[in-house]
Amino acid sequence: MNRNLSIALYEKRFVPFLYDCLIFVMFLPFGGIGNIRRETVNSFIHLPRKRVLEAGCGTGSMTKFLYESGCIVSAFDGSEKMLKRASSKVPNAKFSIGFIENYESEDTFDFVVFAFVLHELDEESRENVLEKYKRNLRPGGKIVILDHSVPKQGNVSRFWKWFLLKLEPPSVRICVENGYGDLLERLGFRVSEVRTLAAGTATYWIAEPESVQ
Repeated sequence: MNRNLSIALYEKRFVPFLYDCLIFVMFLPFGGIGNIRRETVNSFIHLPRKRVLEAGCGTGSMTKFLYESGCIVSAFDGSEKMLKRASSKVPNAKFSIGFIENYESEDTFDFVVFAFVLHELDEESRENVLEKYKRNLRPGGKIVILDHSVPKQGNVSRFWKWFLLKLEPPSVRICVENGYGDLLERLGFRVSEVRTLAAGTATYWIAEPESVQ
């Protein structure tokens, strides 16, 4: 699905506050979305004042964890409504509007973070986006992807996949069936860490371009 269409779908279906409520309830049986975000941030933020670009920040919930961990955060999203709520959560972060496929920044960062956003893009767009933001990494910089996944076994697995396919754009199927490891390696990244969270309902990948090691 085109990212612009995806933004329109979300703004039609969810006002930002209700979007936050949905995500909260959705992951509550698995320990909560806050724990998912916190564990992801803690996995790669070991020193303060790291420069981070968050792509597709939504309502700023991940941005808040990044900022409170001591990061210098720049974040953007294609939805003005989402950004308004995000800026109220993290007044000191730098927010700007832009769609993930065509947002331009001349700055470089220690980390570029994609939290629950890449599943909204088709496979070709995901490849283009990862190649694009590779250029915004400092030497030694890393891409961090946090996104939906499906538990491996049992009724929970079948229900969760069904639920995601009903809730999210059709492109989420590629995310939950394939993940991002193979895609990252195909694009010349070295995946340094993969970890499933919240009983397998979310997974993060941390990777760096081979050329900057």
